[in-house]
Amino acid sequence: KVDPNTMSLKSKIVRKKITSYIYQDRTIAGPLLRLAFHDAATREGSTTGGSNGSVQYELSWSENRALSRPLKIVKQVYQDVSLPPPSALATVALSAQKGGDWKISLADVIALAGAQAVEVAGGP
Repeated sequence: KVDPNTMSLKSKIVRKKITSYIYQDRTIAGPLLRLAFHDAATREGSTTGGSNGSVQYELSWSENRALSRPLKIVKQVYQDVSLPPPSALATVALSAQKGGDWKISLADVIALAGAQAVEVAGGP
């Protein structure tokens, strides 16, 4: 389990939104984890590789079949959390947070979605 005291506010919001999607449709947990894995296991010629959000451009690859549904969810969550906070209170809370940065990448949201899917499913 992830210690909620060490997570950023943005990570907590992403995890909460992903949990909500999973509770609405339990069949999405596996595809969210698969999406995170396929984003991390990029076949890239450089030595960097890893989670980079490139899976969004690779849906036509046979190994990425059936990932459009979880990607749509992740993109919605990404869009939701990429907007500035809706209230002054949230802005104050973010400013108080170390760094106070309200930026997050699609790759971050994909990875968090996979981790949250495992947690909601009762995994390690």
